[in-house]
Amino acid sequence: MRITSLGHAGLHIETRYGRILCDPWVNPAYFGSWFAFPDNSSLDWARLGQADYLYVSHMHQDHFDPALLREHVSRDVTVLLPDFPVPDLREQLERIGFSRFLVLPSGQEMEAGGLRLMIQALRSPTDGPLGDSALAVSDGTATILNQNDARPADLDPILAFGPFDAHFLQFSGAIWWPWTYELPAKAQRSFGAAKRANGLERAARYAKAVGARWVIPCAGPACFLDDELFALNDFTGDEASTFPDQTVFLSYLRASGIAGGQLLVPGATLEAEHGKYRTSWPAGERDALRPFTDKERYLRDYADRMRPRIEADRRCWGAPGLDVLTELKSWFEPLLELAGHIRAGIGGPVLLRVRGTAGDDDDEEIVVDFPAGEVRRYGGELCRYQFTVARPLIERLIAEHQVDWVNSLFLSMRFSARRVGAYNEHVYTFFKCLAPDRLMYAEGWYADQDRDEDDIRLGDWIVQRRCPHLRGDLSRFGVTDGSTLTCTMHGWKFDLATGRCLTSESQSHGIRCRPARPAGAAVQPAGLTAARRARSAGCHGRFPDGFPAAGHGPGRGTGEHPGRLANAGAPPRPFRPAPPQAAEGDQCPGHRNPGDEQQGRPVGGQRRSGRGQPAAAPGVHDRGHDRQHYRAADLEGGLEQAGAKALLVIGDAGGGAQAEGGEAEAERQPDQQDGRQDHARVVGADTDPGPSRKVVVSSDRPAGAVKAAATPLTKRAPISRLGLATRPPNRDAAANRASAARKTRRRPSRSAARPPSSSSPPYPST
Repeated sequence: MRITSLGHAGLHIETRYGRILCDPWVNPAYFGSWFAFPDNSSLDWARLGQADYLYVSHMHQDHFDPALLREHVSRDVTVLLPDFPVPDLREQLERIGFSRFLVLPSGQEMEAGGLRLMIQALRSPTDGPLGDSALAVSDGTATILNQNDARPADLDPILAFGPFDAHFLQFSGAIWWPWTYELPAKAQRSFGAAKRANGLERAARYAKAVGARWVIPCAGPACFLDDELFALNDFTGDEASTFPDQTVFLSYLRASGIAGGQLLVPGATLEAEHGKYRTSWPAGERDALRPFTDKERYLRDYADRMRPRIEADRRCWGAPGLDVLTELKSWFEPLLELAGHIRAGIGGPVLLRVRGTAGDDDDEEIVVDFPAGEVRRYGGELCRYQFTVARPLIERLIAEHQVDWVNSLFLSMRFSARRVGAYNEHVYTFFKCLAPDRLMYAEGWYADQDRDEDDIRLGDWIVQRRCPHLRGDLSRFGVTDGSTLTCTMHGWKFDLATGRCLTSESQSHGIRCRPARPAGAAVQPAGLTAARRARSAGCHGRFPDGFPAAGHGPGRGTGEHPGRLANAGAPPRPFRPAPPQAAEGDQCPGHRNPGDEQQGRPVGGQRRSGRGQPAAAPGVHDRGHDRQHYRAADLEGGLEQAGAKALLVIGDAGGGAQAEGGEAEAERQPDQQDGRQDHARVVGADTDPGPSRKVVVSSDRPAGAVKAAATPLTKRAPISRLGLATRPPNRDAAANRASAARKTRRRPSRSAARPPSSSSPPYPST
């Protein structure tokens, strides 16, 4: 077997039974932001395109290059197609002219013309553009794994296919966090360092688990050649850069005791046959290493060559004459009618600031109001999530009807963002599902995530087998330390005494757990008081010991329970395991008591104070005037010590605050006060070693009254094509009548949204 690197994730695999072309990419991606590094434009693409098989791992623009496929790849190839839930990839390939498809069921080994093949497809709404995949190939002389930038949670099918001679995998960042967020420079660098460390460690864990003879870094990093983005490149091995290059990862592997790291540049080859290996370079090793040994000069020369292309692309962005508000309203509002789970998961308005090129008169501020299901002009209310984008980019997205803004706008890095609280994956899921079939799949995924496998024993605890975050197998990735469980796939932590997630404040991430009981001892599920355990028997559906099944949060669903609601027309509520000190009168998790709506309890789990007004957030004082105050000593000291565990809340007088948490960007529910959303939260920056620090930020400014919940949308019949149970809120007047709120004590929130430690990589030793 002879494998030629084509740059980035591109591979040309020559076997005894045919040639496989994988993820060829050469044209700039994401509004001219990303370029292949090193430059691969001089390869003989016409020759490489005469393959027998074509494999496109997913539809991200740095893997799926329609222009290259159209111009250089033979239409006679057989497409090895991942078994994705939506047909977008196949339809796009058919438009180009490909007609031969071999769909490989996920995780199942198949034979094709003498080749042994397997594709593992990832199908979560957060896996790439609604799907990512990895390919395993064997021709009898060698076996390779092309993982590219997929992150499979279940390695069993992959390991069963091996052992492997070569393993190609991503190690570098491929995300906008934290550089597009309006954070102080020190905070950006701290979060960047955590992100970099987590990415390298995760890749090393995959490499160690797979155990291939050769480990070849691929699928990144891209390079940024536009002057506006050029500083994002890592020229000197900057520990804060999220875009380390291949040489950094190879050094990391050596330092981790993992042998077999191998650099391949575009045109370089690796030949493997029955345990014998040989590497060759396209023009000598010295020239091949120049992009790494003299990187800044190399990239500046590269940028000079690409500048005319960048400028030409920029001139094509705008589509003058479009009424952005009208277009977005007619596009988004029908989708919002279908988005019951996503609307409940976001729970507030999202502000889109459209910045014009002709001065302030051309600016526009638009709100996507998820609770109300409408798109309208900004009315001055504080919005938890905000994006600022240049008008020409928005016009191009509308003109081309781009149904995945993550795969176009957000990965371009050509925007800025701010938010209150931690990461909410539902926001980005909506913007990557701007077509009915995509949105219905995401809604169906969330609706289906209340199922789980049998419980397992970890140490002295019995826990559900799958992590509520991204469904990682805790029998492989779970580690207990006393009463703390860590899922080492992404570093998420759980308190086994209560079932509470320590990485995310969203209670939908709670885990089902209990102590491993002695023989004959009664089982008491974590997180339930005696009264709640007694009442749980009244829930729709019974579970062992009367405990409702835990939900599965961002990435694999939010644990909402459609079909168990007293009012089937209302949006589903997330499952919320109650802590031991919760009030006895709280409603049973995953179930609504009759009369919830009549008592003034809003949809989505938000508590309110007064007639339709949000409950007060502890520690927030609104003095009606602009003021921002940063305790510099705490900020700098906390960030310097926090490393990968830093969590920061930054106040913004114009529109709220942002909280970011490195690799663990977890959902948080809105906290509001007297018609003004909490935009100055104090969140712990957990430090290790040493005591926990507080990064204290305050910001007081009138934010405008928060609108009372709008009249919900009309009922729709269930969507049967994908088995969805999502419906818009009920129009029943009684269900929406504001009334005096219950007198409830708001339990102080501990800092549960800590980012995971980068010291817990995603895979255990194997």
